[in-house]
Amino acid sequence: MKAKSMDDAATSSIPSSKIYNNLWNTKVPSKIKLFGWRVIHNSIAVRGALAKRCMKVDSNFSCFGETEESLIHALAQFHEAHIVWYVSPLRLDIPCSSSLSFCEWYYSLVTNFKEKTRWDLFWCILWGKWLKRNAFVFEKRKIEIVDVMLKAYGLVGEFAKANEKRGVVGNSDQIIQTWSPPRLGFYKVNADATCFNANVVGLRVVMRDSIRDVMAATCCTMKGEFKIVVAGALAARHALTIAMESGLLQILLEMDTSILCHKLKNNIRETSTLGSIVSDILYLGSLCSSIEFSHVGKQ
Repeated sequence: MKAKSMDDAATSSIPSSKIYNNLWNTKVPSKIKLFGWRVIHNSIAVRGALAKRCMKVDSNFSCFGETEESLIHALAQFHEAHIVWYVSPLRLDIPCSSSLSFCEWYYSLVTNFKEKTRWDLFWCILWGKWLKRNAFVFEKRKIEIVDVMLKAYGLVGEFAKANEKRGVVGNSDQIIQTWSPPRLGFYKVNADATCFNANVVGLRVVMRDSIRDVMAATCCTMKGEFKIVVAGALAARHALTIAMESGLLQILLEMDTSILCHKLKNNIRETSTLGSIVSDILYLGSLCSSIEFSHVGKQ
């Protein structure tokens, strides 16, 4: 009852309709909305909550040191969780108060978040943090922070694209392929971009070797309104730059934009924004020991 009273006090000035509308109006998969509803109602089975229900579990989780595993600590205050929120485009600096509940933190965001698209990314990152925690608990497997970020960006962008009303597209863009490793000695660099509504584009890059090991990965955002093919070109240029800085010079650069891939393969340079970026990519490619370009459909 004490926890409930604290949460009631925190929400006294915020209409309940606004609290739930922020969740139900987000453009994310239904499973994430259901997860969000359970989080808001504090019904997620973290160890601290299970211990309070008199279940025989150790409320202190080794992943968090000697601290009790509470909802706010697992999803926001724990060191790695704190980093994810701070480096994300949301730029959230989480209060470290031990008395802060998740609901209190969430309600403060309801007041401060003005852009609806921020909620899409918020819930996808939160979902990724929960999956990361579960992978450690049940599989003793560590998911890297960058993978949490890439997955969250991907969920936002792919869900938006899946809900767009599109006309008929060419066969090359309808092909869906599975990822395959590069041949021995080469590194496959996958570059992708997601256009958000608030004049922001997210760039994602993952580099793997022939045995599927991740050699490097990065994600970042750029301000500006870009066509999807230009955003894809920006991602490809960023990917090639990071790969070369990492010492990877035998590269298979894979992208999901067939138009961009065609221009790169055929050395087509034009006087345009896209043409300028294509020229940059081709120049960087000329500095590599070997480079190939390929197109892969969205999965």
